[in-house]
Amino acid sequence: MKAMANNHCFLFTKNLKISRCVKMKKEQTLTASIYKDNDDITNIVFLPENTVKYSEMVDNFRAIKDQYSKKKYLLLIHVNVPNLKFEKEAQHFFESKMTKRVNSAVAILTSENTTAELKTFFNALEDSKVPTNVFFEHESAVTWLKSFKEN
Repeated sequence: MKAMANNHCFLFTKNLKISRCVKMKKEQTLTASIYKDNDDITNIVFLPENTVKYSEMVDNFRAIKDQYSKKKYLLLIHVNVPNLKFEKEAQHFFESKMTKRVNSAVAILTSENTTAELKTFFNALEDSKVPTNVFFEHESAVTWLKSFKEN
């Protein structure tokens, strides 16, 4: 896996406009930017115009594990970008024991531009053992995730 570190990360709205910038270390993989925000939530922002493969999904989660340790973490997955697709094997990775072991809760940020196929898949994840919820608004997702923070 090839990753680059950076001292700046950007959070994009559904219109791909920058809504806030936080100074945190950012990992860049082939398919996503990964960073921990000021609320201690790990974010995966998938790149637009992308089809994510299983091996790339594994690389994304390895980047998280390498940077943020083995403890459980809150995860916000941004799939609200144009033309994002996941191969079936990459979708199954979300259901694997590895992701269930490391996530305390998962929020998935979608938009009206998210394909019906992805919405169906992520809605199905709500039945998993890891608390999972799908959101259209960033602040709602963050508020929900923060309710799982351990003191």
